Amino acid sequence: MDWSRAKSILIVAFLILDLLLIWELVERQSILEEGFAAAKQELEQQLRQKRIDVKTEVPVEIPDGWVLTVQFREVTPPETQAFRRFPSERQPNQWAVQLLEPYPLVREISPRSDGLPELPADLIWKARQYQPDPLLSTAGLWRYVQMAEDVPMFNVGLEVEVKAGKVTGYRQSWVEIRKREKAPALIPAATAVYSLLENQYLPPRSALLEIRFGYYGRLYNADEQVLNPVWRVVFDQPEPGGKTSRKVLFVNAITGSLELDEPERRGLTGTESGTEFVADGTE
Repeated sequence: MDWSRAKSILIVAFLILDLLLIWELVERQSILEEGFAAAKQELEQQLRQKRIDVKTEVPVEIPDGWVLTVQFREVTPPETQAFRRFPSERQPNQWAVQLLEPYPLVREISPRSDGLPELPADLIWKARQYQPDPLLSTAGLWRYVQMAEDVPMFNVGLEVEVKAGKVTGYRQSWVEIRKREKAPALIPAATAVYSLLENQYLPPRSALLEIRFGYYGRLYNADEQVLNPVWRVVFDQPEPGGKTSRKVLFVNAITGSLELDEPERRGLTGTESGTEFVADGTE
């Protein structure tokens, strides 16, 4: 047998196989992109028909998702501040911290127009692990969320109470990630929003403010919890008297189902479809 000739034939065969696999991958990616584009166009048409004001971009990319097992830890405020600490009644595994002396800020701000400042490390424990959540903040209550590799864990957070330019106290929860399991294929953001439209959770004449990927889960009175990948949808719904209700819905990015939960009593008003608070534009 001519081994040199046989070797050449095998090399050529493997090259042809590689080309076929590359072509299949490119073709599949092209089909997926065409599908995403068609879904986005269909969604935009449905939003226009329902007169929904879209003030944000609908994410096109589907991120890598994980199912997180987290363990809540006791919050230990910095000893640089005099405080009184006790378990919060608003949410399991959350701690309330009352400052005995208000902490002065550099200046007063409007969270929605100015954004939120970074948290000072001499005031907040693990301050650098939180990022601002301005859409759910008001002038008197600044909200932050703990991050997991730059992805927010929406119901693991920090609420800072501000009065006359000074921090008077805060409520904080913090978790340690114990386990990460690769999630199955996730649905795109357009599918999540379309599902809300189809099930009438996103009513006509609403203003769509944010579609953001992150983690969320029901919180029980237990140290260890499971957080699933979700798409968070924030929108303003018109109410009588010229007011609006800011609502927050979480769509499971694995199953596409709405994550219904007991109302989270964070100074906000709970509804059966998520969380809301009244925003009349005055903050």
